[in-house]
Amino acid sequence: MPDYDQGYSEERYGALGGQKILEKENNHYEEILEDLGAEYGDSVLELGSNDALLSEHLSEFYDMTCADVERNPLMDAREYGRAENQLQVDAHRLPFQEDAFDYVVIPRVLHLDMVDGEEVLSEASRVAEKGFAFDVFSPSSLRAPYNPMMHRINEKMPKSNMHSRRKVEGIGPIDGILNGHEKERIDSFSDFIVPFGAFKKSDNESWVDFTEKANSFAEKWGKSSIPDLNSVNYYSVDLRDF
Repeated sequence: MPDYDQGYSEERYGALGGQKILEKENNHYEEILEDLGAEYGDSVLELGSNDALLSEHLSEFYDMTCADVERNPLMDAREYGRAENQLQVDAHRLPFQEDAFDYVVIPRVLHLDMVDGEEVLSEASRVAEKGFAFDVFSPSSLRAPYNPMMHRINEKMPKSNMHSRRKVEGIGPIDGILNGHEKERIDSFSDFIVPFGAFKKSDNESWVDFTEKANSFAEKWGKSSIPDLNSVNYYSVDLRDF
């Protein structure tokens, strides 16, 4: 597992392009929770929170607990007051009772090579009473081969599991651990049609605006019958109907 880099969030989200990416990621999960029926003050667990930028956003609406396998990002989250509750846990074996939280969100985790998606989703379904949400690379995403390549160049870059996306899409066994619960693909988010690195580090308003328009076109393209080149698919699982 790559060591936690305290400057990672600033590098990823510090420039104008990165701020746009963070805003979009946060808004996706805000909308997902709303669609699942989450109400003000509901308890939400964020798994793989890193330094809790998503929890910071969602804490305006929900009682957030941010959880990560590493201690240092949680200490940063506490220092910056991004979430009231921070816990160091292994997402494969959560130390919570069944239905301990109303909802669980799992952002930017399931594509990682060190993560067993089946175990993590099984634990999420166990500790969430009402529902959970997650994202993963789409089956034809260009980011899936790109990330392992970048990891070989810089080991601090996260290494992706090339098979995780296929398992979630139903080719592998992740569907089985949901025990009949219907997962719904509710959105897709493209950040690769224009290279991600060139976008996230840019403070040029014209370039950022052009990139957003190009990616918006790509998202609409990916939602048609044409093969989906978008980087990330978002899913929600409503547990209340079962």
